[in-house]
Amino acid sequence: MGEPPAAPGGAHHLTTAARVVVSVPRWRGAQVRLLDALPGPAVRLAPLILAAGRTGQRRQHRRAGAEPR
Repeated sequence: MGEPPAAPGGAHHLTTAARVVVSVPRWRGAQVRLLDALPGPAVRLAPLILAAGRTGQRRQHRRAGAEPR
């Protein structure tokens, strides 16, 4: 049958490693705290932030070869 696969050992290493794994960029935390501290300007910037997000989504769709919505 052979030796057991190395995957269980690798998974154990990932769960015991001291490295922090994050799913958002570091700057996002600062951005959220700033917008939370200044709710008035944050509300006024909302349309601009949404437009930037839609532009980024369209760019990703083009790169993936999908039809934009």
